[in-house]
Amino acid sequence: MAADSDDDIDWAKIEQENKDRHAGITPYFLGIRSLGPAAENSELFKRFIVQILDKHKAVRTNGAGGNTSEIFISKAVKKNQEFKKSKKKLKKFLSLVNDKLLMKYSVPFWSPRYSAHMLMDTSMPAILGYFSTMLFNPNNVSVEASPITTVFELEAGRQLCKLMGFRLEPGTKVHGFDEEPEKGPAEEPAWTMEENKIVSWGHITSGGTVANTEALWAARNLKFYPLSLKDAMGEGEGLEFLKNDFRISTCQGEEKLFLDLTAWEILNLKIDDILEIPDRLYKEYGISPGYLQGIMEKHGVQTVGKEKLEKDHSVNPMKVIVSATNHYSWPKACALTGIGRQNMIPVKVNNAAQIDTAALRRTLVDDCVANNQAVYAVIAIVGSTEEGAVDDVAQIVAMRDELAESHGLYFVVHVDAAWGGYFASLVQPEPELEEDLGMEMGDPQLVLSSLGLRESVNRSYLAIGKCDSVTIDPHKSGYVPYPAGALCYRNGKMRYLLTWSSPYISRDNEPESIGIYGVEGSKPGAAAVAVWLSNSVIGLTENGYGALLGEALFSSSMFSAYWAAMPMELNGTSFAHEFKVVPFNMLPCEPCTTERLEEEKSFIRTRILGKSNETILRDAQALEKLRGLGSDLVINCFAVNFKIQGDWNTDVEVANRLNKRIVKRMSSVYPKHDPKKIEFFLTSTEFHQSVYGECAGKFKERLGLAGETDLFVLRNVVMSPFPTGGGFIKTLAGTFSKIVQEEIVNCLPVSDPNLRKKHRFLIQGKKERVYLAYLPSFYKANSCFQRVQSATLDEEDYTIYCNARGEDETAPFCIETTNEQLLSELEPTFSAKLFKIGAAEGDHVVITVNNVETITHRPLRAAARRREYPTFMLFYLYGSTNPGDQHISHILLKAPNTMLCAEKVTVTLDGGSQLEEISEFLNSGCTARTTLPERACQPFDDSNDYFINMLAVDTEMPIEIFETSVDANSATADPVNRGKMVAHPAMSKWINVTRADMEQKITGPVYRDSKKVNDDGISGQRWNGTEWGPSGHIWNGEGWVEAPVKGPGGLLAEWLEELGELGQET
Repeated sequence: MAADSDDDIDWAKIEQENKDRHAGITPYFLGIRSLGPAAENSELFKRFIVQILDKHKAVRTNGAGGNTSEIFISKAVKKNQEFKKSKKKLKKFLSLVNDKLLMKYSVPFWSPRYSAHMLMDTSMPAILGYFSTMLFNPNNVSVEASPITTVFELEAGRQLCKLMGFRLEPGTKVHGFDEEPEKGPAEEPAWTMEENKIVSWGHITSGGTVANTEALWAARNLKFYPLSLKDAMGEGEGLEFLKNDFRISTCQGEEKLFLDLTAWEILNLKIDDILEIPDRLYKEYGISPGYLQGIMEKHGVQTVGKEKLEKDHSVNPMKVIVSATNHYSWPKACALTGIGRQNMIPVKVNNAAQIDTAALRRTLVDDCVANNQAVYAVIAIVGSTEEGAVDDVAQIVAMRDELAESHGLYFVVHVDAAWGGYFASLVQPEPELEEDLGMEMGDPQLVLSSLGLRESVNRSYLAIGKCDSVTIDPHKSGYVPYPAGALCYRNGKMRYLLTWSSPYISRDNEPESIGIYGVEGSKPGAAAVAVWLSNSVIGLTENGYGALLGEALFSSSMFSAYWAAMPMELNGTSFAHEFKVVPFNMLPCEPCTTERLEEEKSFIRTRILGKSNETILRDAQALEKLRGLGSDLVINCFAVNFKIQGDWNTDVEVANRLNKRIVKRMSSVYPKHDPKKIEFFLTSTEFHQSVYGECAGKFKERLGLAGETDLFVLRNVVMSPFPTGGGFIKTLAGTFSKIVQEEIVNCLPVSDPNLRKKHRFLIQGKKERVYLAYLPSFYKANSCFQRVQSATLDEEDYTIYCNARGEDETAPFCIETTNEQLLSELEPTFSAKLFKIGAAEGDHVVITVNNVETITHRPLRAAARRREYPTFMLFYLYGSTNPGDQHISHILLKAPNTMLCAEKVTVTLDGGSQLEEISEFLNSGCTARTTLPERACQPFDDSNDYFINMLAVDTEMPIEIFETSVDANSATADPVNRGKMVAHPAMSKWINVTRADMEQKITGPVYRDSKKVNDDGISGQRWNGTEWGPSGHIWNGEGWVEAPVKGPGGLLAEWLEELGELGQET
């Protein structure tokens, strides 16, 4: 219970206990349970490594075969020149790998400055276990190839099953659970009267993706097993004699003759009842395991395929249900198991990115039950890898029980706890939790144990024991080296669904090869030892992993406090440009008024930020507030917005640009990019509107943003317990704020729509009026328009223009305003430089553009764009009825896109109609819909000349001509006024180009640009630790040079080139 007052608390004792707890976990790391952030434990680690090598040497020299080094690798061999050459080569390439690459460019995951991906220093027990085992190179596919490490894998599986709340065989002993040094681990208790005597089983996989796939594979096979059994009872089949006798209970508790069950009842039998069938057949009918295996192999889903079973039993496709923000492994698993992604139903998430349980129930009842579609599995996520969110597992389990009774629906509940699994070491048993909840929130005994696992999260962990399978990744929150995932089954018999050998044939005193279960064949025994040793040494209780993860949770909450209430002055620096950091997870007071929110932030700034752990520990209200900050499990998502000319930005893309620039400054992936220059590492993710829905909308609203554009989000994963010490988080927050300030300065010039600039137009035509097609940019606020204008030139300027065009009739020409102006200031006249596109700098003439009139104007900002490209290309068509005086500009409806303009287009109307009949539409601009595909070809690539050829060559195509929509300036306007077809069909002939043969270079008055129009001010740019480089350039250690390879493969090519150069140097 809580102390009556602060006077009753022995603060010195509490603080010493906290120090002792922290000291107790640090030896397990080099730098944080390994070497340590600054390799503080390197000497200890070195002693262990030398000890392992010495013992390994002794085994090889004194083991079977005697002194084998003298027999097989003699002194004479070592003196051989080829031996020396090979040794020298090894030294050379080892130096290349270590000195030139790993030690120089590796990201310092061990550092408290690293807070990006789910990576940190790995535990010393895990490293040592892996290292000592890999020298023997056991393969856990077979017990003969891994007699020892198979045992370690089974033991690690038992450890993880117990951690997840699954039952082990009574009398079983596993390390890692508060054992007494002299007595060793305690025995698993005897069965209680209420228990079903179900024994769990777990094993190691290469990672969560494989574990999730195996779990779904097992769930699929489970659903089809009873259907296969029914086939095996058919006429003339091996189990026909059971058809009038074998009985089973439905999920609603009604016992029936098995063959009398409907298909729906068979598909919704309870998991344990299905898994008990082989034992029942043996006990009740004496059917041997070998015989049953042969019969079921003939009829099983893994032999005949699910499609046959579905067809024969009139079964509708079954479903897998998971939250909309699911990990990419789930559509993979659906594809690999033959279920198909279309049978995976994503359920919307709530504002905390947890599965919406009300929506889940609607999906199960209104979609699945209503359509007679059974469910393979519902996936509950415990620690989403993007947001650290924990689904309400208890509610999902209760929902299954309720729907079984009310609708006869039953399914596997699988828990994807790849990230969150080891946080189970912090779980409080329900009676103790209830007692803790009665304590005052400021009780210091709860600082690190109950800080992370809130009541709802704790309840979810307690409910995992009632689920059917769990994925857990020791290589994530278990601090074990990759690869080390795991899958645990509540009912160990579930693993038998995945093997073709007979699991029921008893072989007394024979070891079990676990390679027959699961997806993988060969796998390293070293991974199993690493997991077992780390679990055993650190411990799977709140005094072991719980202590470590509890401190990480505290650190995460402190980070979240800064993301929630970042001050505009930090570490003695005042920020010139106002910005706000908004955490994805709402503050405890939200939703609330602006005034209440500011009060909450003020409290955080004055009572938490910059305060020592001891001060917060003694402040009951501050400690309570801290518990409510951040995500469920140490992942903080957040984003930054800023003011432009005194007003908060409302454009999602503008905020995205800032956040992208920030994260590029805080990550390292490029050659010759020194990671030591990065003071604080973060990563990022995207909240896709189509996936996050209302959740993303709410987050954008809190940022002050509007629109359907996907949101770019910053993210920090806090696995280190060290940053809170010595005010280090405050230092990191200051580093972050400094970068934000610098990048706001870089963003402002392209984010302010009222910033004057020099505008460029493509100039078209040589008749009474010329036409100006504005050259826009999707991502520059003062150029984010598609605009076509008509104008006149005075006689002298017109002559200059015609002479320039006459020198190269096929080259596009451009004008640029001589002064920096707003686009709205260009009517009725302005001064401009005229030049041929591609001409040398300074090769231009100045002209005056008069009588400027706007034909069409359309905003290109995100809110004005479509979410899909049009099926066929649309062009603005404008000009006069004079021959060769019709021109087109591709209408940009979605980004990215290509600015594509053609001059001197001849339009011929069908039916003998004359252009004069549509002159008013040409003068005011109309829309031409072509037969050129757009959606199928986007995003356009400048290296593909298909569209250039279609426009520049003397070809014909049918078009439909529409009046341009009267509300074309509207953000959501359709450029086609579908009620006003001007001419249909028309024939459009692109003229003015001739060519002798197919190999002649195409030329013509055609303009194409995919670069400038799509330049977002960040893509293709790199930060070298000191400055930004030009787009498309790389840092070679001395200066910026153009990247030799473009596209996604460029980075790989750069690293390979670097590797080759270093190899030559070495």
